[in-house]
Formats: sequence, C-alpha cells, structure tokens
Amino acid sequence: MDKKDISLFRYRGCIPEILRYQIITKSCLAVMAFLLRYARGAVLWTTSRSAVTSGDLPFLMTTIQGWIVIALAILMLILYMVIDINAMIILSSRVLHQKPVKIRPILTEAVQSLKLFRDGTGVFLLLFVSFLIPLAGIGLGISLTEKFYIPDFITSVINSNVIYSVLYHAGLLLV
Repeated sequence: MDKKDISLFRYRGCIPEILRYQIITKSCLAVMAFLLRYARGAVLWTTSRSAVTSGDLPFLMTTIQGWIVIALAILMLILYMVIDINAMIILSSRVLHQKPVKIRPILTEAVQSLKLFRDGTGVFLLLFVSFLIPLAGIGLGISLTEKFYIPDFITSVINSNVIYSVLYHAGLLLV
C-alpha cells in the first residue's frame, strides 16, 4: 500500500455524507438521552428523589427502582457506544475501502454489534470506553462521559502519597 492509498483525501468526497451522518445520529442520541433521562427522573420521582448521588448506592442496589435506574444508564451507555464509536468506525472503514457510505446500512451494522455486549469482553469494553479511558484522560471515549474525571481532592491525596501515586500511574499505564 503506498501513501496515496491511505491518504485522508478519500474523506473529501464523503464529507457531506459524514456531516449528514453526524447530524442525524447526534440528533437521535440527543432525543434518546432526553427520553432516558426523563424515564430515570420518573423512576426517581416514585421514590421522592430528584437525583442519585454517591451516597445512594444502597438505594441503587436494594430497590427495583435502583435497578431500573442502573439498567437505563447501561442502555444509554450501550447506545452511545454503538452509535458514537462502532458506527463511526464502520463509516471510516467504508470510506477507506471506497465502499458506498449510506447511513442506514452503517447504523444497521452498528446495531447488529449489540450482541457483542452479552459476554464479559463486551462488559469490559463498555466499562473501559465509558469510564477507564475518561479517567485516564486519554480523550478517546464516548461523548456521554467525556467530562467524567477524578475530582481534584482525590487526585491531590493520590499524588501526596508515593504508594498511591505509583499504583495510580501504573493503573493509567495499564489502561
């Protein structure tokens, strides 16, 4: 393969289709996020809660409403991964291999990848992309968790202790 074969100039002709893809999928994701957020709010309303905090772990693990909230969150993460990452990889592959770039077949293929989330590898990938990568600050991940980070008061404790710092940085290196 020469340099011309992997050139980014192949994308130039597909820019309108890529932009259309981005507009359609981001609009769909926004609607789905709104609906799932509304559903989560409705479930929390039945328990007289307006939000879930870190102190609500017993509520999440011991009530049916808590499990519904967890299921809605997992569903949103999976939808974001399928549309934000998988479909974009498929789109890029089609451009690079000079195949037709059509939104519906790309989304269909991306949705078919949902079956990959049934096993342990899929669950690990979901956790890795949704939480571990944003915590590592690498910048690759899904837009839903892009502002997910370790608070400064925790990182200051980690960095003030040599053992914690070594373990933390070894973990980041592993990620």
